[in-house]
Amino acid sequence: MPQLPPVPPGFPVDLPNLPPSADPPVAADWTAIRVHQAAVLAARTTFGETNAVREALAECELYKVRLGIASSTPMIAAVVQPAAEQFTPMQLAQINGLLAPLTAQIGQVAAQIGQVTEQVGQVTAQVGQVTAQVGQLGEATAQVNNRLDEVRDSLQILCHHAMAGGVRRDNNDRADGHPEGYEPLQLVNGEWPEDVGLPDLQNAQSFRDLPQNALNAYIIGYGGLAAMNAQRHVKLNSLARHIGCTAVFGPAD
Repeated sequence: MPQLPPVPPGFPVDLPNLPPSADPPVAADWTAIRVHQAAVLAARTTFGETNAVREALAECELYKVRLGIASSTPMIAAVVQPAAEQFTPMQLAQINGLLAPLTAQIGQVAAQIGQVTEQVGQVTAQVGQVTAQVGQLGEATAQVNNRLDEVRDSLQILCHHAMAGGVRRDNNDRADGHPEGYEPLQLVNGEWPEDVGLPDLQNAQSFRDLPQNALNAYIIGYGGLAAMNAQRHVKLNSLARHIGCTAVFGPAD
């Protein structure tokens, strides 16, 4: 169950600690962190951008990531379970022992996701040793490596979807993007819109101001949200729903 750390030393106001989330997280957990983050933002407005305020805001963002990943844990189990049928009992015991810390760490901060990749590499090395000991050579090693790659890719996809869901919920709460602008959402290839030269979508007006070529690039970058020959307002509404914007656009936009 994810839990938000207390505000760091030096934070300018007293804020109550949030209790651990439900297992799996529920809507009330998302509401609690949004209320808490709003209080931190209010403190930043009043007291300025101190190190303690920056640290508290970073903890809020990481906690939302943890909530999203915890919500996806049942799906992760459904992906990993079929892999067990591919191994001998000896291999399965070895891999389970190595995957146990990976499962325990799945709810930690985004920086620790890099450690997951390292642990997968350790699993691959250990499986290779087991394969040599039981006399099974190249074919078994390739099979295990392919399965572990599939599990790792599935975990990365699920984590991406979980984080994207949190961004959409936050943007949905911001209505037309005033006074606080929308948060960006990664494209399907993992890049950020600004990395490929696309304009920021800060509020409803920024949708209306989108050049047609940029609108088409967004539609393609998010996996084909609408047909290329669709009317402009249809594309705008599809893009808005995708990032969590609640504005509705008509033919005049």
